Amino acid sequence: MAKSIYGSLLLKTQSSLIFADADSSNTVSLRAPSTVSSNLTLTLPASVTASGVLSTDGSGNLSAALLVNANVSASAAIAYSKLALTNTIVNADINSAADIALSKLVALAPNLAVVSDGSGVLDVSTTTSTEIGYVSGVTSSIQTQLDNKAGEALDNLTVSGLASQSLLVGSSSSAVASLAVGTNGQILSVVGGNVAWADAAASVASFKTDWETADTATFIIDHQLNSLDVKVEIYDIATGETIEVDSVVRTDVDTLTVTASEAPPAGGWRVLILAV
Repeated sequence: MAKSIYGSLLLKTQSSLIFADADSSNTVSLRAPSTVSSNLTLTLPASVTASGVLSTDGSGNLSAALLVNANVSASAAIAYSKLALTNTIVNADINSAADIALSKLVALAPNLAVVSDGSGVLDVSTTTSTEIGYVSGVTSSIQTQLDNKAGEALDNLTVSGLASQSLLVGSSSSAVASLAVGTNGQILSVVGGNVAWADAAASVASFKTDWETADTATFIIDHQLNSLDVKVEIYDIATGETIEVDSVVRTDVDTLTVTASEAPPAGGWRVLILAV
């Protein structure tokens, strides 16, 4: 049976207050420290809180409450490893003056330009750092510069080794070649698959001759145009009137046989033959 004690109980010489367990096989003891600089009174809490910790104020009053931020001293210097921060740090937790080094971020593929993806997250593009270097020093729109270059007059084009009054033509190797100026009366033509100057008469495959009275109504013409694809026109030399003949027969690639209902008059007819 518990005994009531009225007044204080003094245990001297660091004696212990002993509490035995249910079968008195083990005990829990409370005792004062070996040295106390002044009298100290600890007052037990009036109530307890589940999972709470026992703390005291500056006057020795004990309380049992949950450990919250206010209970932790600013000088506690709690080790980072003791904090459970996995997946809990957000942008607002990072001080704007943190100056976090880029080396702390996950490395991207090297030597590629950095862009933002469809979600606004930094990613790499296919543009290399070497290609970025090509535009170093650009002071205005590249497209505008290209357009201006394309629009410049050829009068201002300077080509090394280009002879005076010569033309620029594409060579068989797709390179630019110089074609020297031709002589008076020549025209540009294709000779052996290449652009070249040629005499006008030689470049146009044509032949003309006069059909006179003495040649009778049938006239054989040796035009040497080496083609059956020829066009024939006949006109009266005196009047300029076109003459319709009865037949034109391409005897072979170099010869025509022309037949009229009668021989030409005294002034004669002119026969024009053009290879087409």
